Amino acid sequence: NKMAGRATWGKCVRRDLLFSGITDSMYFIWLSVSGTFYCLKELAHPLHSEPPRYAIRLLSYVPGVTLMHQGQPSDTLLRDVGHCVADIGICLESLKGTEAEAAIRKREFEWDITNVLVCERAVSCIPDVNVRGTVQTVLDRFRLELQPHLDNMPSGLIHGDLNGMNVIIDPDRPHCVHGVIDIGDTIYAPYVADLGICLAYMMQLFLETPAESVAPLVKGYCSRRPLSDFEKEVLPLCVMTRLSQTISFGYEAYSQDPGNEYLLQSVKPAVTVLPRLFAMSADEFQQLWH
Repeated sequence: NKMAGRATWGKCVRRDLLFSGITDSMYFIWLSVSGTFYCLKELAHPLHSEPPRYAIRLLSYVPGVTLMHQGQPSDTLLRDVGHCVADIGICLESLKGTEAEAAIRKREFEWDITNVLVCERAVSCIPDVNVRGTVQTVLDRFRLELQPHLDNMPSGLIHGDLNGMNVIIDPDRPHCVHGVIDIGDTIYAPYVADLGICLAYMMQLFLETPAESVAPLVKGYCSRRPLSDFEKEVLPLCVMTRLSQTISFGYEAYSQDPGNEYLLQSVKPAVTVLPRLFAMSADEFQQLWH
């Protein structure tokens, strides 16, 4: 059962993070009275004559505010976010060879950054021809420059979705990461991909100077886990890959539900950031981040 498996590895990930002490506050899944991670219940619904069955699970509460709702993060906070991204990958190395890792590696997940080429199906949904061309070029570069090397890169379990809504800040200590939530997107991938994913989301808080503004995050990450020369080289491509996923899947969803502007909330800033990064040279990224 996919949900049971997801809950199981979520519990494993949380336990390892807590024992490693990288965060003092992280959600966990409570067992039901029958000892399972979820229960199935029929609940009345106004649009259905027969009550649908829902999978229900209970999560603990992580106090604080999301980084997104706190506004533009300071350099100090960005550096601590970098620490957090690196520490998650480091501590999850202890799950290598475990049942939890095996379950995640078997999982099919379209937001898996190593499986980004599946979003080629959605490129045609992008209305702006220039953005569409940029996204396709990024996917082509991934196919040529990164995909052939995936098996040889330092890899393991990563969070996979460290965006501003999943990083929790304590209002009394606004320059430090207090907790991390939403570990359901955990995947097996190169460690540098988690940094790239996080950068892609944090850049959307700095639309005018996206690459320059997140430099403290990269430096915070590298202070915990130094990048190899090849990882430094492909990091910008990892960032643009996640932005391309966001744009492609967002417009695909919108094409299936026209008028639902909520589906474009994350797309619009990604459309602003991607061309700025695409226009930068490798030397510019090197000078800014390393």
